[in-house]
Amino acid sequence: MVITKKRIHILLLVFLMVSLLTNGILVYQNLERNRVLKVIDGDSFETRDLKRVRLLGIDAPELDNCLGKEAKEKLSALILGKRVRLKNPLTDAYGRIMANVIVEDIGTWTNYIRGKLQRRKDTKTQSFKEAKTQSFKEAKTQSFKEAKTQRSKETKTQSFKEAKTQRIKETIDPLVNRAMVAEGMARYEFGKNEYSPTILEASKKAKEEKLGIYSDKCITKPTNNCMIKGNIRNGEKTYYLPSCKFYKQTEIDEAYGDKWFCNVNEAVKAGFSNNKACSNNLN
Repeated sequence: MVITKKRIHILLLVFLMVSLLTNGILVYQNLERNRVLKVIDGDSFETRDLKRVRLLGIDAPELDNCLGKEAKEKLSALILGKRVRLKNPLTDAYGRIMANVIVEDIGTWTNYIRGKLQRRKDTKTQSFKEAKTQSFKEAKTQSFKEAKTQRSKETKTQSFKEAKTQRIKETIDPLVNRAMVAEGMARYEFGKNEYSPTILEASKKAKEEKLGIYSDKCITKPTNNCMIKGNIRNGEKTYYLPSCKFYKQTEIDEAYGDKWFCNVNEAVKAGFSNNKACSNNLN
């Protein structure tokens, strides 16, 4: 049987098309394996290839604790149904992958870049307006005009700040770990990688502004004379009476299981024990 050049070309073309199709399928499967199909809570999720992933270096409240459900909702809004990239992966004692998670979504990245450019523009505009207003103010000598200029300046500055704050809120950060702590939906725990400094900075800012878990919704004060502090740190449950020297500096954070108790019996029943450093604790 004689194979003509035409047939050879057809066979080569078919082989090329099959090869391209196969490679395309493999690339698609590789991309899809990291698509998020299930969000478990505020800091963990599952991908299409059944990997269970936990956000590295941060800790969100458990679902039953203060803002636990809200944290899950926030994480779902950020990643559910989207492809993600896992950076700096580690494996914890439960076999879960811990990683910095980056959303690989065109819409998210477009929004993020647009937001950064707008904030840069806002900074330049504000500096120019402040310099212009200051020059105008210095050129006036009458107290009435100075006061009027100052009020106008304060109004414009406030409006600018409010608009800037709103734009920041609307900007979606592709780095999920940072996005969660920035809104007070999780706390920073540890990190020694290239993303850690900015995640830590976002966490500090959220704490300063008392957002989310740092608000008085979760950082609570005693009610009905129930003054005993039940504190959980590093998995250890201890209670503090007002007579303990560490009482004032101990914060009750209901996002992470801390509680107020009316008496020692309640605290003990809930699994809390007397803090060893408070030797003068009495029933």
